[in-house]
Amino acid sequence: TTLFRSLVLPSRIVATLDQKISLFATVGCYFGIFLLANTLIVMHFRIFTAKQPTIHADAGLIAIFNRIITNSVEQGIIFFCLYGYLVFNGGRKTYHLVGIGHHYLVLLGFWFIISRFLFGVGYVIGYFVEILTVRAVGITLNVFINILIASLILGRSLFWLFEMFDYSLLK
Repeated sequence: TTLFRSLVLPSRIVATLDQKISLFATVGCYFGIFLLANTLIVMHFRIFTAKQPTIHADAGLIAIFNRIITNSVEQGIIFFCLYGYLVFNGGRKTYHLVGIGHHYLVLLGFWFIISRFLFGVGYVIGYFVEILTVRAVGITLNVFINILIASLILGRSLFWLFEMFDYSLLK
């Protein structure tokens, strides 16, 4: 998270419009790179299988990556609507008043990208060995992030859940 935070917020505070735009654009950029990578994989498989999608059904892996792209776009729309409201509109109240520090804004974006990656990797692993755990962790993390953001927007912050843990054990 230190690398992600340093790429996004050199001052470690999300206060100015430029910092908010930078945060939102950076998370969007990483999400775009994730979608681009999946799209390139689909194109690669299409080129090497030489099958027209209008004539033939998609091969297994192509269908898997198409589902990853479709689900990620759907989840991305939900996330970025909620996240955009929190980043741009939530600042009017200041983050300490709504129960979230600026570092959580960065982490929410980072967790979203991680959740999409876990979902995608889990989908591919599930294709080969029929283990759904990684995919389930990815989509659950994604839904949890959206619920956290929605709770802030609705004025019922669930970030108190993080205060239950003793983080000194992680050091």
